[in-house]
Amino acid sequence: MPGATVCYFHGAAAPQVKAKANERLRALVPSAIARLEELLESDQDGVVLAAVKDVLDRNGYKPKEQVDINAQVTSYDPAAWSRLTDEEVQIFTAICAKLAKPVEDLEVIPPPSEKP
Repeated sequence: MPGATVCYFHGAAAPQVKAKANERLRALVPSAIARLEELLESDQDGVVLAAVKDVLDRNGYKPKEQVDINAQVTSYDPAAWSRLTDEEVQIFTAICAKLAKPVEDLEVIPPPSEKP
């Protein structure tokens, strides 16, 4: 987009650039919906299925996604720990609790300068 090729804060993140991008996207909604309606009437089952899934997903009928995490945390780097945000610390602590391995029980990895 013209004028958005400067730094992030004065280009793509600038309020007027975001507003214009949102305006352009909103203008496409009616034609996108019309095209999606046409696809629902397609003779190709795969096209119809994809259109049906898209309509359902966008209206709150998306299947639940589940992620299984199988990991063993045995150590952590204190320097890395100090760079975490409070939210990241809470998430990490919650993961450790689910893995039944308290954070306090993890082995501390010394910084590279302290390794033999």
